[in-house]
Amino acid sequence: MLDPVNRWRPVTTEYQEELAPRKRRSLRDRLWKRNPENRDDSHAEAGAPAGVLGITWFYLLNAVAYFVSASVLLSFPLSDFAYKLMRHGHAVVPFPVGQFEGVPFVNVLAESLFIMAAVSAAVAVLWMTRSGAAPWITLLYAAGWLVRNALYLFAGRLGLRWPVLAPGSRELLFIDSLAEALVFAYLAFTLRAAQSGRRLRT
Repeated sequence: MLDPVNRWRPVTTEYQEELAPRKRRSLRDRLWKRNPENRDDSHAEAGAPAGVLGITWFYLLNAVAYFVSASVLLSFPLSDFAYKLMRHGHAVVPFPVGQFEGVPFVNVLAESLFIMAAVSAAVAVLWMTRSGAAPWITLLYAAGWLVRNALYLFAGRLGLRWPVLAPGSRELLFIDSLAEALVFAYLAFTLRAAQSGRRLRT
């Protein structure tokens, strides 16, 4: 004679959710507030937090600004805007921009701005495609900008030999440093919260 088997199953969804093992939410799901059981990305944009959308638009607008500035340098090299860009060129490009023999400085600066437009666009695309590497890459990118801006702003006080900023460049660096600091703080808080959540589950 067979032993009786209890085939009772909970009817309500609440009991079924309690009995079913919960899937761990990855960092990518935490950033975009997605349910790992529902991978439909059609509503991902609506569920994206303001911080993620802000970072995406920040780097997208950076890419547009770099591209437009480089185009103006090449198209109107004698304009007032081009002259101001050449004065502040070392402040808006993170790597040294020198003048090569036989190549005008305006062309070298324009090529550097095109490179920065491509880099900023790549970071924005990582966020738009919901890449899991986007937070880490952006965190390192923002940290690099903050260190570089700090060297420009405080090199004199630290006794370092650094290029002298043109009038108006210091204010530009302060604004950029504030934006990069907000990006860095948001991502650092999000990544730390995700790591703390993993420790609590283990």
